[in-house]
Amino acid sequence: REPRATGPGRLLVSMMEDDGDTIAVYSVNVDGSNLVRLVKPLREPGAWSFDLAPELSPDGSKLVYTRGTATETSGEPDQIYVLDHSRSARPKQLTDESFSATLWPTWSPDGSKFAFARSEGESSGIWVMNANGQNSHALTEDDLVEEEAFTPDEYPTWSPDGERIAYTSFLPDGNDDIFVMKASGSSPTRLTSGPEYDSDPDWAPLTYTFAGIWEV
Repeated sequence: REPRATGPGRLLVSMMEDDGDTIAVYSVNVDGSNLVRLVKPLREPGAWSFDLAPELSPDGSKLVYTRGTATETSGEPDQIYVLDHSRSARPKQLTDESFSATLWPTWSPDGSKFAFARSEGESSGIWVMNANGQNSHALTEDDLVEEEAFTPDEYPTWSPDGERIAYTSFLPDGNDDIFVMKASGSSPTRLTSGPEYDSDPDWAPLTYTFAGIWEV
């Protein structure tokens, strides 16, 4: 996913460490200066961690991200973690899935919930849970739109008013398209249907269009 803003002139990024295996979360100025690692990666012999998809809470006090781990012979599914900067605490693991990965967490505008993708095998759906990790439940399933099975569903993002969630869905015809639904999971609507691969939607507070961005 693309870098996320952390404040005026700064970005959140996931970067490869010098060992060539570990990926950690950093903040950096837009000119590339003042690179600061925010989360300590796993440092164990023969094991690595991959911290991806970082996003700050709306009030800037917490960082959510996914962590996957691997050894030379095996790997563990990605799980969601939250780091509370205001308490200087260790990251808290919010999901504990033995066979499913939890990916691309994104805060609701009021900071009370996450939307995320829960992936198992080649299928994934959009889920939501409270910011403390409780009340996790699915919003999307197969056969929701005109009897089309449109898993996997990925890259959820909340509307600024918190009323809707946009996401990417991979359709049986082999194409990625953009959908939007109510935050409750009801009324899923397909927004794009062209031959292009449409993925990773985001909401804009103002109308704009420039090279590489399509307005829908």
